[in-house]
Amino acid sequence: MSIFSLALLPLVGLLIGWATNKLAIWMLFHPKEPINIFGYKFQGVIPSRQASLADKIAEIVSSKLIGDGILQAIQENTDFQDTLIAQIMQETKSIVEENIGLLGAIMLNQLEEKGVFDETRARAKIMLHEGIQTLSDYLDIKALVMKNIMEFDLDELEVLVRTIASQEFKSIEVLGGLLGFGIGVGQGLLLLILA
Repeated sequence: MSIFSLALLPLVGLLIGWATNKLAIWMLFHPKEPINIFGYKFQGVIPSRQASLADKIAEIVSSKLIGDGILQAIQENTDFQDTLIAQIMQETKSIVEENIGLLGAIMLNQLEEKGVFDETRARAKIMLHEGIQTLSDYLDIKALVMKNIMEFDLDELEVLVRTIASQEFKSIEVLGGLLGFGIGVGQGLLLLILA
């Protein structure tokens, strides 16, 4: 066996390792529509499992990332509550003044002096707390996330995944090439030993 043949083994191994990993990454997304090859249905992993992936991602988002915890955080955030209630109170005052004029301004001053606004703020906090609880009962974050993922066009989904994992995909391709090169070196050494 010539030196050229032995040197060629690692290079061919590198090419095969890189190409197979590149093909495997491509096959995550393609073909987008199922095709039959010798009686076997074949489709890219992500297109064929979009619903399952959407379900798993939605489960993670709803239970680990957002879920009821975010609504509870809003309930416990007094700064948020105070700011929201102050904005509502200010908007209410503006509406009264705009629609009733001077009489409205006098009426607002009287209400302020009698503590009606303080009582309104206290009741608004209770209503906000109850509203967030009601929202928590009706808001199905998992279903919303899953619906949004299922509505993704497969091309958009591919761009999204490739954007997120582009560095990892490149590393997989390089690693495949290095493994192929290593296997080629091993084959060359084995041939030298056996010769």
